[in-house]
Amino acid sequence: MPSDDSQPGFGAADPRLLLERDWDEADFSWERQTEAALGCWLGGERAVAAKGWSEALLLARQSFAADDPRLAASLTAAACARHADGERDLAEKLLREALLIWDRASGVGSATGPQMAGERRSRSSTYHFSLESRFTGGYDRHVEARHAALLATGREGSLAWLQGRAWPLRLTAWRKERPEGLTFSRKLMAAAYLLPPSDSQG
Repeated sequence: MPSDDSQPGFGAADPRLLLERDWDEADFSWERQTEAALGCWLGGERAVAAKGWSEALLLARQSFAADDPRLAASLTAAACARHADGERDLAEKLLREALLIWDRASGVGSATGPQMAGERRSRSSTYHFSLESRFTGGYDRHVEARHAALLATGREGSLAWLQGRAWPLRLTAWRKERPEGLTFSRKLMAAAYLLPPSDSQG
C-alpha cells in the first residue's frame, strides 16, 4: 500500500514541529496505514487490507498508550478482517478489547488527558479568543465536548460491529473534516472516522 505524503501536514513536515506538537513517525505511519488499508478494503483488496490493519495494530500496541483510541480502532479493523474470514470468536474478543479501551480513553486518569489539556491551552485564533471573552472557559468546554463526541462515535462503531449492526463509512467525512494541523483532535478523529463500515450481519 503506497503512502500518501500529500495529505495535509504530511511529507515535508519539520521534525521540530512534530516534537512540539507531540507527533512522531508512529503517529504518521498509523494514520497512513489505516487509511490506506480502509481504501483497499473498500476496493475489494481484502487480503491487502487485512495485512495493513494487522501492521497498524502491531504499531499501535508497540507505540501508543494502552488506552489510546487508535489502538481501539485498530482492534476493530482487525476484527472486521477476522469476521470476514469466518473467525467470529476471535473477532468478538478483539471487539471487546476495543470497547474496554474506548471506555478507558474516556475515563478519569486516561493517558489521553494531558494531550487534551495541551490542545485546550493552544488557543490562537480569533474564534478561540471570542469564545473566551464571551464565556469563561468557553473554548475549553468546546474542545472537551468535541473530544467526547469523537470518543463516543468510535465506541459506537466498535459496538455496532460487536452487535452485528450497520455502521456507516466515514472516510469522506474524514478527508473533509480532519484538521490540517498536528493536533490531538486529528488523532481522535482518525480513530473514530477510519473504522471500517459494517452492513447488518444478523
